[in-house]
Amino acid sequence: MGVAAVIALVFSTIATRATNDTVTAAKKQVELTRRQVELTERGQITDRFTAAVEQLGSDDSEVRLGGLYALERIAKDSETDQPVVIEVVGTFVRENAKPAGTPPAKPVSPPRAEPAEVPPPAVDVQGGVSVIGRREMRAVADIIDLSHINLAGLDANIPDRPAQNFAKALLEGTDLSSADVGRVNFTGAQMRDVRLVAASGSRSNFTMTAMSHADLTRAELNGAVMLGVRLDRATARRAAFDGADMSKAILVNADLRDAQLGGVNFMEANLVNADLRSAYLGGAQFPKADLTGAKVTADQLNTAVVDGTTKLPRGLALIDGKVRTVP
Repeated sequence: MGVAAVIALVFSTIATRATNDTVTAAKKQVELTRRQVELTERGQITDRFTAAVEQLGSDDSEVRLGGLYALERIAKDSETDQPVVIEVVGTFVRENAKPAGTPPAKPVSPPRAEPAEVPPPAVDVQGGVSVIGRREMRAVADIIDLSHINLAGLDANIPDRPAQNFAKALLEGTDLSSADVGRVNFTGAQMRDVRLVAASGSRSNFTMTAMSHADLTRAELNGAVMLGVRLDRATARRAAFDGADMSKAILVNADLRDAQLGGVNFMEANLVNADLRSAYLGGAQFPKADLTGAKVTADQLNTAVVDGTTKLPRGLALIDGKVRTVP
């Protein structure tokens, strides 16, 4: 190798090293800039969070509502902060909503009169519940505790908005009387002793929801998805569930007197000792359902779909495709 070639190789090596050093320095600068941006953004989020929480302590309900919506925006901008934000909003709702069992603000209607209109929750409480309902669900849902509070009159079904989501929420003993729960997702929620008196809304989802001892008197939940729901010892007199899916539901000792159950899918449901007197069962499906001890007549069941897999109460039998009274 000649002298010129050696000199050229030396200069090439030096140039390469210089280039590599420049690239390394540039990468370090980019990383430093990224970290500075992250620190700046984190500081901004912290400032926004502090300001929003301060708004929640205002005497003005509109200011509190603004604070709730500011927290919602933080949750959308920062996924890592969502659990803390939702916990704060949930605490706000629990502390500002009336406890379950609180008498309504308006006088109760006199006997035989039309039911009194139930006033909705305070605007900021309604807003807080909406923020929780609009949260983005992650792979493992955070447990939302809204138990034992009065949310009577809540409007959770907002047109042209995504469905509210209370999957796996803790709603035991909560009062949702006269609430609009259309399209709301209660999948897997704990709703023992919940009050849904005169609640309304189609296409709600109560899949695998625990609702033992719930009061659904006069509720209108037509088309609801209630696969595997637990409604043992629940009261649903004069309620409407037309077209609902109650397959594999547990309705042991449930009171369904005068209920509208047209077209309901009761396949594999457990209705042992359920009270179905005067309930409308037209088109309801009872294959593999257990009606042992249920209070129901042959005439009612002959309007429904019953087959040899249906366990009928004592005194009733399927003969020639018809349910008949037997000794």
